[in-house]
Amino acid sequence: MDGRLYHCWTVFRGLAIISIFAIIAVIGSPVVVAPVVVVSFYKPLRKLFKNYPKYFIDWFMVLVLIYFRICNGIKLMMSGDDIPAKESAVINSNHPTEVDWTAFWPIAAKKGMLGSFKVVMKKSLRSVPGIGWGLETLDFIFLSREWSKDQPLLKHRLTSWVDDKLLVWLFVFPEGTDFTEVKRQRQIDEWGVEPFKHLLVPKTKGFVMCVNTLRPNIKAVYDMTIAYSAEHEKPGFKTFLLGTSPKVAHIHIRRYPIAQVPKDEEELKSWLLQRYREKDELLKHFEVHQSFPTGPNGKAPQELKLNDTLLWIWFVFWILVSPVWCYMLYVYYPLKWFLFFCLAFQITTVYSPRLRAFRGLEEYLPQLHKKTQHD
Repeated sequence: MDGRLYHCWTVFRGLAIISIFAIIAVIGSPVVVAPVVVVSFYKPLRKLFKNYPKYFIDWFMVLVLIYFRICNGIKLMMSGDDIPAKESAVINSNHPTEVDWTAFWPIAAKKGMLGSFKVVMKKSLRSVPGIGWGLETLDFIFLSREWSKDQPLLKHRLTSWVDDKLLVWLFVFPEGTDFTEVKRQRQIDEWGVEPFKHLLVPKTKGFVMCVNTLRPNIKAVYDMTIAYSAEHEKPGFKTFLLGTSPKVAHIHIRRYPIAQVPKDEEELKSWLLQRYREKDELLKHFEVHQSFPTGPNGKAPQELKLNDTLLWIWFVFWILVSPVWCYMLYVYYPLKWFLFFCLAFQITTVYSPRLRAFRGLEEYLPQLHKKTQHD
């Protein structure tokens, strides 16, 4: 097929599939949202709410995996350490693009952690219609990149996970933003030295808090390094939605048992910086060879295999469920108004500090929010 025709076909296929997924997401989202809202009103059920994502959000999040495989056809090449299934961990990763976190969902599914998958993200994404509201339901953490405001929110959320003994995979991107040469040059001008070639200098405060607060509840820290094939354009939200993302993503993993990770704040900062020096060397190797080196376990990079048949079964399930939802919403007015209320409540939570405190997502600190409005 001619290159231009193939590109047009890819874009058309991407738009068609994302339209189907958007319809399914809108209709199926009450499956996730409604119970979350209901238990928010009854304190004894709040603990059940904390466990709700692990057991039920898997049903909904499998849509992302289906889209990842069907529309984008992305293949993951894994190297480095093996990691056990269903193990709580903090995961430190570099951030070459704005959609890196989507590449880690298949790994989470493979390891039985899809419903426990959480990401620290910038606060502005929380307000993105549809996507941001959904990520809020998944218990993602959104930070403003201003430590005086982020510290109490982060501490509150992490402590609640420890208290509830949640199984969790928390992804942290210490660089704070996706890598670009412009941002790297800005750091060089500011620092007067060239810290890394393929990375930005990591911010350490958030990472240190995540590891030390979750330490009683996690078994390890995973250091993941991700890179994409040079033959395709750099992935982003546009390429991901249209199905034109790179067809191969490479992920190198090092697993560090939590007992081997320093507790002292300064030592942990130094430990993180050392991991970034190693990442930079890995990325230099990848730039030349288009693959990561053989890991310490002696294994060459291998493709991550998913059960595509099972994914198709789930896809058919959601396609069949969607018309049923439509019929129920059309026939039963009480259900329609109940779901409308649930969705409205969830959306309002995104913008209301008081409701977020009511839901247990953060502490309500009047002086902090007054300051935020004044800024």
